[in-house]
Amino acid sequence: MAGGKETPRQKMIGMMYLVLTALLALNVSKTILDAFVTFDNNIKDGTMTIAGQGTEAYQGIKEMTESDEAGRKKAALKYLPAADSIRELTSRKISILNEMRDLMLTKVGEDLSLIKTVTDEGTQYERTTYNLENVNSKDNYDVPMEVMVGPEIKNPQPNKEGMRLWNEMNGFRDDLVRILAEASSNEKEKFTFDTSREEGVSALDSAQIEERISKTYLDDRGIVKQIYSQLTKVEYADVHQGETKNIHWVGRSFDHAPIVAALATLSSIEQELRTAEAMALKHLRTKIGSSEYSFNKIQPLAFAGSNYFNQGDSIELKVMMAAYDEYQSPRVTWTNDSTKEAQELNVQYRDGKGYIKVKADGAGVKQLSGKIAIKKKNGTETVQPWSFNYEVGAPSGEISLPDMRILYIGYDNKVTGAASGYNSFNLKPGNNVGLTKSGDFWIAKPKSRGKASISIVGISGDKSVTLNTVEFEARPLPNPELKLGSIESGAEASKSALKAATRLFASYGPDVPLTGVKFDVQSWEVSVSGAPRPVKGQGASIAAAQSLLKQAPSGAIVQINTRVKGPDGVVRRRNMSFKIK
Repeated sequence: MAGGKETPRQKMIGMMYLVLTALLALNVSKTILDAFVTFDNNIKDGTMTIAGQGTEAYQGIKEMTESDEAGRKKAALKYLPAADSIRELTSRKISILNEMRDLMLTKVGEDLSLIKTVTDEGTQYERTTYNLENVNSKDNYDVPMEVMVGPEIKNPQPNKEGMRLWNEMNGFRDDLVRILAEASSNEKEKFTFDTSREEGVSALDSAQIEERISKTYLDDRGIVKQIYSQLTKVEYADVHQGETKNIHWVGRSFDHAPIVAALATLSSIEQELRTAEAMALKHLRTKIGSSEYSFNKIQPLAFAGSNYFNQGDSIELKVMMAAYDEYQSPRVTWTNDSTKEAQELNVQYRDGKGYIKVKADGAGVKQLSGKIAIKKKNGTETVQPWSFNYEVGAPSGEISLPDMRILYIGYDNKVTGAASGYNSFNLKPGNNVGLTKSGDFWIAKPKSRGKASISIVGISGDKSVTLNTVEFEARPLPNPELKLGSIESGAEASKSALKAATRLFASYGPDVPLTGVKFDVQSWEVSVSGAPRPVKGQGASIAAAQSLLKQAPSGAIVQINTRVKGPDGVVRRRNMSFKIK
């Protein structure tokens, strides 16, 4: 049609096309604005849950100040002032966020009475919420910039609310970790965490943190570093795919954002404050004892089923962290084959544990059993039975699975064994499993889900004896974790990391001790919060989604849904999501 004269009908069609295009653009804009409202509602729901956790921890500390246990009451009275300071600090900072919300909404002419709700006013449970669905000027871009930044994102004006917010957030972080660190001080030793730094520097670097954390009580160092790190923002960064350099966090956060997006950003910041508050209060609560049972100390434990091993045996250790109450020991009773009545003789108590010392009499299978009682915070006891089986004297055989006492379907499970008192041994398959010799190991392959058994046979010359039959649980392979390049689910990914990540990987993390298991990505679907539609593809490469990801703004949530196939032939649905920095 170029260069030709249009007929009236063609002009009408062209005009209708322009109108339709404009309507579609308006619809997309409304969809995005509605998405910010939904996003803000989700944030508020999460914040309410987190705030409830903080309140529960705080109430637990207050209740312990009236405990009948002198040691616990003393500890609660010690940490309550710090808990009060943390609550007051958080409430004060959230009030500042509400001032900024009110200012923006008022400037666009909104009626606060239709948007703002205050519940439990004047109490420690007071909470202010804003219903963005009732905001009429959802698409106003000018007021958030005027209130929070100023005319240029490169130079946020110091007298604007954005720089006030930046300073208040850093002040909250510094005050919170200082209160937390100083709470453990006593008459003999003073603890602290020095957050002072050179003028113009917003945060300590990693070397300064490691140097100053030595002045903090050992049990507090992890939580202090974690909270400081979580509340520290990158002050300057590039935006618009690196085209605009060195933009302050304030400019990046409120860059021509519609008012619903700016308010959602403040909701996200409020959630960060509540999260840090809850973390700090729950940490203080654990110092006194928390939950239905009171535990305030932890101790690492490592133990195996045996302390004696033949050369070539596989040694499997169980390593765990045990929690106990330094103010209260359990009550332990025991009995064995020769002592029929339960007794507390020969029981010593140390570090919240009972130690029993008995003599191993006679050969054969034996059992120690009894009961252990622990007192709840309400004064009642919970009693649980315990038992310990052991064998004395006679030659015995054991089957050891290097990975774990589970056989996975579709996986080459390595199995080995040891037969004490015999020249050699052999393994024989029982029900629901096949065995093949491979080097120093046997490869066990279960046939179906359920129980599977393997027997160990001791061999001395022409003599062979079945020493033991061990049952295993045959299970499907665990689900793998999904990554986009090096980006993990739940992480925050920079634009540069996202650009470099072009393939999906489904594999096991360090918590699954299975090696050589290969999963193939069959198909995928990538969606970005705020984008009108997802992108789909086949295989592990997401090249087809790069255009969508490049256009995604900072703060957007990326959701990836996939179908992956494992060596067992099972196709699994695996998903991941992450936030773009």
